[in-house]
Amino acid sequence: DDEVVLVYSDGITEVDRVEYDNGATFPDPNGASMELRNPNYDNNDGSNWDAATTPYGNGDLGTPGAKNDNYVSALEPAKSMNIKTFQILPNYPNPFNPQTQFKVEVPEAVDQLRIEIFNTAGQLVKTIYQGRLSPGQHTFKWQGVDEAGKNSPSGVYFAVLKTQNLQKSIKMILLR
Repeated sequence: DDEVVLVYSDGITEVDRVEYDNGATFPDPNGASMELRNPNYDNNDGSNWDAATTPYGNGDLGTPGAKNDNYVSALEPAKSMNIKTFQILPNYPNPFNPQTQFKVEVPEAVDQLRIEIFNTAGQLVKTIYQGRLSPGQHTFKWQGVDEAGKNSPSGVYFAVLKTQNLQKSIKMILLR
C-alpha cells in the first residue's frame, strides 16, 4: 500500500489524499504519469485513474497544466436531455489523426460499464473507461494509442460500450 498526501503550507491542513495499492483496480502505469479522469471523481478508486498517453517533454507522458488526455466529462443530466437508452454516438473527426472523441449517453447510473477499442481482428487495443458512470452524456477521447501508449497503425477500429446487459459499437478510421 502507498499514498500521496497534499497539505497546505502550514504543514497541517490536508488538501487531498490518494491511497493506492497497486491492486487490480489501479492501472499499472509502467513508469507513465497517472491521471484522474475527472477532478470530481473519487481519487481513491483505482478505476477512476488512467496512465497518461500524451507525449510531453523528453520522452515523458502527461499533460501538465492542461486537461488530462483521458478526461471524462458529464455534460448534462440524463433527465434534462431526455436520455432513454444507452448509446455510443459517432466519433468526430472520422477519419482521424491523431485523436478522436465520441459521446456516450447513459440513462441511469451503471456500476460496471466498459468502453474499449478493438481492431478488426477482434483484439483489445485500449480500455478507455472501466467503472461506474452517472446518468448523462459523457465525452471520451482516444488518442490512437494502445495500452502501452504506443501509436496504433492506420486502420479500422471499433469503440465498444459494454454493460452487464448490452453491447453497442461504432466504427472509427485512424489514418497515420
